[in-house]
Amino acid sequence: MRLPTYDEISRDEEQLNVYETPFDESLFVVGPPGSGKTVLAVHRAQMLANADDTVVLITYNHAPSSHSTVDGEAGAGTNHA
Repeated sequence: MRLPTYDEISRDEEQLNVYETPFDESLFVVGPPGSGKTVLAVHRAQMLANADDTVVLITYNHAPSSHSTVDGEAGAGTNHA
């Protein structure tokens, strides 16, 4: 899976606002399936991981049990159980 780049996200003002929200502020993001909620969450988790913070990203979907690990690299690893 290829995540959208910053340039692709910045074309949508609402997504850009979420992307650029300071980390010390709370966010509540809603939208229909496929609107980019999880993609934005992964990008923000990667930014936190790059800042040497411990990051746990929990998302809900209809797939069987799965979890993802995000490290300071540009990608995310996904393991499916």
